[in-house]
Amino acid sequence: MDTDRTRVSRYEIWQFIDVFNRTHEENIVQTERLGKAADFSFLQNDIRSLKNITSKLNENIIISAHSNHIERSVDVCLFLQSTLRDIISFDNTKDGWKQIRSDLGEKFSRASFDFSQMMLPILLEDQIITTINLKNKRGDFETSNEESKIIFQFLESIESKNQEIDNYLAKARQNTNESQNLFDSLRANAVRAGLATNSSNFEEEAKNSRKAARFWLSFAGLCGFLLMLWATLNNKILILEKDFSAAQIAQMIFSKFLIVTVLFFFLYQAARNYSNLKHNEIVNRHRHNALGSFMAFVNAAGDDESTKNAVLLSATNTIFSNQPSGYVKEEKDGNLFERVADVAKAAASAKS
Repeated sequence: MDTDRTRVSRYEIWQFIDVFNRTHEENIVQTERLGKAADFSFLQNDIRSLKNITSKLNENIIISAHSNHIERSVDVCLFLQSTLRDIISFDNTKDGWKQIRSDLGEKFSRASFDFSQMMLPILLEDQIITTINLKNKRGDFETSNEESKIIFQFLESIESKNQEIDNYLAKARQNTNESQNLFDSLRANAVRAGLATNSSNFEEEAKNSRKAARFWLSFAGLCGFLLMLWATLNNKILILEKDFSAAQIAQMIFSKFLIVTVLFFFLYQAARNYSNLKHNEIVNRHRHNALGSFMAFVNAAGDDESTKNAVLLSATNTIFSNQPSGYVKEEKDGNLFERVADVAKAAASAKS
């Protein structure tokens, strides 16, 4: 006696089979809508193999099938139906559409194979029952009874084998998931290690720039002090000096001008080096903070690829574009960030 859940499962399986049999292959491949570069023509063999199975099934076969077959098949059927719906509504204008298309194709191939394997015992059971009924109609009761025993023993052995296969497939999927999780974990650790290394490099550069900036600030202060001291002492000397000839005055003016020029030059260079180093310190510190917070935002985004891409572009912008620090005049970077972003997108498209 079927439970309510089993009856619903029979209905869902038959509804999928009926809709799939009435769906034309072109409506799944979608060459006309998507073009040859983005269609699902690589699934034609899987579609035809599945249709070869579903075309032999009808509502009566599903209704009379053993409940164990139905309960084991319904989840795969629903997954296959959902994947097929995603394929039909596939949009090749979205970012990362090549990877999405590849994932959908892999899901459909795996689910269609599993569903076909689960429908084979139902077809075999129906053919066996049909054969027994024909022999019963001809009056070959003894032969049919003997064959019935052998057949039902055979069906029980198939049921047992199916259970073993299901257990094996479940273990294989579990091992695959564990391997994928391990790979993802190793890749994430490698990314974290790379980010930590680059972040520490930026931090080290910021510290070195800060130390050098302090030296040049001290040197600029020394130059300013010497310039003020020289000006003060030289002023006193001028007050004490008496009459000079034109040649002596010219020589004194030139020597004073030379000393002042040299001191001003050192002062200017020291101040300029200090400003440049402070700019580098702030920029590298900013880069260090950007990489330090990158993984936190990525982990918070979860599986949202659009958010991850936005965070990645923002971090790339922070690292490769000129950042205002207030110490130097802002210069154009020649759209460096745009070029780096284009290279990153091209690399991502090549991988997908």
